[in-house]
Amino acid sequence: MSPELDYSVIVPTRNRPQQLSRCLAALAALDYPQDRFEVLVVDDGSTQPLGSVIADWSSRLPVRLLTQTNAGPAKARNRGAGTANGRWLAFLDDDCEAAPGWLHGFSEAHAAPEEALGGATHNGSCHRPCSVTSQILVDHVCGWLRIRRHPLTFFPSNNFAVSREAFRRIGGFSDKFPLAAAEDREFCYRWSREGGHLSFVPASVVRHCHDLTFRSFWHQHFHYGRGAYTFRQILVADHRVDVQRPQPDFYIGLFLCPWRAGRNWGAARNLVLLMLSQLANIAGFLYEWRRGVSRAVWHKGKAAPVND
Repeated sequence: MSPELDYSVIVPTRNRPQQLSRCLAALAALDYPQDRFEVLVVDDGSTQPLGSVIADWSSRLPVRLLTQTNAGPAKARNRGAGTANGRWLAFLDDDCEAAPGWLHGFSEAHAAPEEALGGATHNGSCHRPCSVTSQILVDHVCGWLRIRRHPLTFFPSNNFAVSREAFRRIGGFSDKFPLAAAEDREFCYRWSREGGHLSFVPASVVRHCHDLTFRSFWHQHFHYGRGAYTFRQILVADHRVDVQRPQPDFYIGLFLCPWRAGRNWGAARNLVLLMLSQLANIAGFLYEWRRGVSRAVWHKGKAAPVND
């Protein structure tokens, strides 16, 4: 049996070898002792072989490659957690670059096993308006929920640490979320519901280098809407759908965000993109709702008795 480590860093990836290589380069530069952590890269059914990327870094980083058929990042993270040797699981996305003090930040938080830790994520693609706007939205959502100690407070899964044993005990990420959308929201909701705490650790910083074009920006927020519908169904089953009702001050604060750095063309552009993100979110929500209705009708028809 492998010796227990402090951290297992779990990185799900699919068909992004260049981003993964930059992610691993940042992990190799961590100022944390390399004999106290491991890196588990989980290939979620890539069509591009990743063996050479892992080989390039294996002499400079304690990294292992795990594979699975394409099933989404939630299952990929669970796959990594299932073989992890670290007392703590630190989740990172393949397009994120951890700052040198990332793991030290989590360690210095002195967290208890019932605490889940979320770090600070900065936009690493400042030349991309859609990336800037997407980070504005995520920061506002997480900050608004956290300040209000809202029942749906969550940390994005691209910068997140949790006790391995506690993660396994509550079942990891739900397999109801095949997309990179709302699986972190559902996990944190379930964690809090079962008595866990969420603690923000601003010293654990990553740069999120998501080079979003307008097309990928729209698709990202469309998928967020799809995930939001699935999450809503879980809240309905728990009789907690009331906590997801829109709040006017949330949207007022959101649409004021672009103007806080100054009133200029960039702020106006970001405001328009924020509005479009909400339209994409609604479109994704309605798309998933319609799919749910269609499935319900189909199953009802299959179950209906046949009259002779």
